Amino acid sequence: PDVVCCMEAPEHFANTLRNLHYHVTYAPMTIQQQTGPEYFEGVLLATKGHHDSDIHYYYRPADTILHHESGRQRHTIAEAVVTATFNEYTIATTHFTWNARGEIPNQAQTEDLTKLLSYLHHKPSHILCGDFNIPRHINSLYNNLIAHYIDAIPNTYTSSLDRSLHRLGDRPELHRL
Repeated sequence: PDVVCCMEAPEHFANTLRNLHYHVTYAPMTIQQQTGPEYFEGVLLATKGHHDSDIHYYYRPADTILHHESGRQRHTIAEAVVTATFNEYTIATTHFTWNARGEIPNQAQTEDLTKLLSYLHHKPSHILCGDFNIPRHINSLYNNLIAHYIDAIPNTYTSSLDRSLHRLGDRPELHRL
């Protein structure tokens, strides 16, 4: 592909893409350690040619990246958006603030969406992609998001999660975009 956007990407994947001749911008968000050595995990944007990019942290600065603690995501994840101009397109990607109850926005999501949209408002017209953790038509923040963006995913799609791989398993009521 000409453009690759990844969330929860281990830093070594950036090197894999560089070895495939992609130009990569990587924003670490937390330090993970599942099995083996610890590693940075973050947001990645890669293009087949050169792009001009920037990284903006809308919650916690980059110099405060911590070890991930399950159940304490708000305190251990630095929320970032990567923006890149490639050819005539500007693309932004993020892994938005997680919430255990996706259908009900929490204070952190509300604050972070305001900060994210305020930052992106000053960018040229762009395509925004990512993992938003705001189920469409369910979480009220979805309306705030589509007030600024067009949701180009057909309504027939209710989820982008692979039910055979995702931790929620084959429970359709939990798999929402």
